[in-house]
Amino acid sequence: MKQSAVNSNIKRIAVICERDRAYGRGVCLGIAEAATYEKNWSLEFLDYPEQVNVTRLKGFDGVIARISNEQIAAELTKAKLPVVDIYTDIIRPEFGSIDGDQPTIGRLAAEYFLKRRYKSFAYHTALFCCHDVRA
Repeated sequence: MKQSAVNSNIKRIAVICERDRAYGRGVCLGIAEAATYEKNWSLEFLDYPEQVNVTRLKGFDGVIARISNEQIAAELTKAKLPVVDIYTDIIRPEFGSIDGDQPTIGRLAAEYFLKRRYKSFAYHTALFCCHDVRA
């Protein structure tokens, strides 16, 4: 896809996240919704991980990716593009990253159940996260 001179300020962003599970589809929907606030973004959703290679990433201005293994990390490093990792189970200092605000999510979940007069409930976060705030 070539950009015209009129649209030269449009940033092509590759989104690399599995879409075969509800979680991945939800992440992609969230990214697409957030992109509506960035008028100069053009998103392209790539197949995960089949299309993660340097050749396929040519022409993009940046990447939002769920980097779940070293092969994907190596290809993104070779592409020399700005990358935001949305898979925070493994911290990779060479990429930017983003994660949910787990304490706020937990507080909102507690408020929801308390408002409905539940006395016993639990909140579960990502398996490998180190959030252990207990009330």
